[in-house]
Amino acid sequence: MPGIGLIKHSDHLPLVVAAIFFIQNLDGSILNTSLPQVAGSFRASAVDINAGITSYFISAAALMPLSGWFAQRFGVRKTLISAMIVFTVASVLCGLARSLPQFVVARIIQGAGAALLTPVGRIAVLKNTTKPDLLRAISMLTWPALLAPVAGPWLGGAITSWVGWRLNFFVNVPLGLTCMLLIMAVVPRGEADARTQLDIRGALLISSSLGLAMYGLDWLTNTEARGVLVGGTLLSAGIMLGWGALLWLRRTPAPLIDPAILSIGTFAFSTFGGANLIKIAIAVTPYLLPLLVQIVWGMSPIDAGMVMLFYFLGNLSMKTATTPVIRQLGFRAAMIGSGAVVALSTAALPLFDWHHLTVPSCFLLLIAGASRSLFFTAANTLSFSDVPQTLTASASTFASMMQQVSLAVGVGLAALSLSLANAAGSVPTLDRSDFVAAFLFSAFLALCGVMLTLRLSGDAGNDVRAKNARR
Repeated sequence: MPGIGLIKHSDHLPLVVAAIFFIQNLDGSILNTSLPQVAGSFRASAVDINAGITSYFISAAALMPLSGWFAQRFGVRKTLISAMIVFTVASVLCGLARSLPQFVVARIIQGAGAALLTPVGRIAVLKNTTKPDLLRAISMLTWPALLAPVAGPWLGGAITSWVGWRLNFFVNVPLGLTCMLLIMAVVPRGEADARTQLDIRGALLISSSLGLAMYGLDWLTNTEARGVLVGGTLLSAGIMLGWGALLWLRRTPAPLIDPAILSIGTFAFSTFGGANLIKIAIAVTPYLLPLLVQIVWGMSPIDAGMVMLFYFLGNLSMKTATTPVIRQLGFRAAMIGSGAVVALSTAALPLFDWHHLTVPSCFLLLIAGASRSLFFTAANTLSFSDVPQTLTASASTFASMMQQVSLAVGVGLAALSLSLANAAGSVPTLDRSDFVAAFLFSAFLALCGVMLTLRLSGDAGNDVRAKNARR
C-alpha cells in the first residue's frame, strides 16, 4: 500500500491478527480486576455490574453473523480498520460514562466493533494458510493474545488503585491506532464483491436469536419472580428463533452462514458440542476469582491483579508445550486431560485461603492456567482441521460467534449461581459459601464436557496433526 513501507509476508499476517486479539483480551482482563470499583462508582452491586460485561458479549455475538458478509462485501482490510475505529471510540465512551446505563450503552458499541475483529481477522489468516501450516498459524495467533491476560490483571489493578478505573479504557486508544497502522501495512485488501447479497432474513433471525437468548440469561441472574419470568420468556424466544434460523439457512440458496459446517464432526464438537461446556467453565474463573479475593478476602485491586497474573502466567508458560503435546497425544487425549484438570482446579480455587498468595495457591493458579491454554489450543485447532476453504468464512463466523456465546453464558451462569446461592443463604451480602457454590457448578460443567469428549474419535484431527509432525 502506498505510504506504508512494510513488506507483506505470510508470517506477518497471523501476528497482526494476534495483535488485534491482544487488544480485545487486554480490554477484558484489565476490566475484571476493576469490577468492584466500577460498581462502586455507579453505586451498583457486584452482580448488577454484570450487565456491563454481558452487554458487550450480547452485542458482539448478535453482530458476528454479519462479519463474513462484511468481509466479502467490503474486503478484509477495510472491514478490520472500520471495526477497530468503532472499538477504539467506544473504549473512550466507556471511560467517560457517568452512570451504569451509559456504561452499558458504550459497552454495546464496543461489542459491535469487536464483533467484526475476531472473525474477520481469523478469515484473513485461514484463507492464507495451508493445512500443513494450520497448527502453527493458530499457535501464532494465540501466543501474543496470551500476553494480554498476563499483563492485564496487574495493570488493571495498578491503574485502578493509583489513577482510577476509567484510564483502563483509555489505554485502548494508542493500541488501537497502532493496530490500524499494522492492518494497513500487512493485511491484504481481499476481494471485495459489491454484488454480494446480504441474507437479511437469516441475519435478523440469527442476531435476534442470540441477542434475546443472552439477554434472557442476563435477566435470569435476578432471582426475583419478575427476573425469572422475563428471563425465561426471552431465553425461550431466542431458542425458538434459533431453530427458525437453522431451518431458513438450510433452504435458502445463499445463506448468511452455510449450515454445511454443522455436518463437519470435528467443527461441530469443538464449537457447540462437549468442548463448549468446558469453554463455558473456563470463562467463569476470570470473572469470579477477582470478585472472590476482593469481596471475601479483602484483597486490593493490585493484589487481585497479582492473583490473576499467576493464573495467566500458567496460560503463557504452557503455550510452548501445547503443539508438541498435541502432536504426541492427539487432540482427544489432550482435550480430555486438560479438561479434567480444568474441572479439578476450578473446584479447588474457592477452597484456598486468599488473604495472600502462597506457594500452593500460586501452583494451583499456574496449573489452572496451563490446562486452559492446552484445551483452547487443541479445541480451536481441531475445529478447523476438516473445514474446506469454501466454508472458511462461515466456519470462522460461527466459531467466533459461539466463542462469544460461551463467554457470555459463562459470566451469566456465574452471576446466576452467585445470586441463587446468596438468595438461599442467610447473609444479605455475598460470602465465601456463595462463591464455593458458583465455582463447583462451573467445575461440574467442565466435568460433563470431559465425559462428552470421551466419545470423540481418537483419530480426530489426525490429518492436521500428522502433517505438522512431519515438518
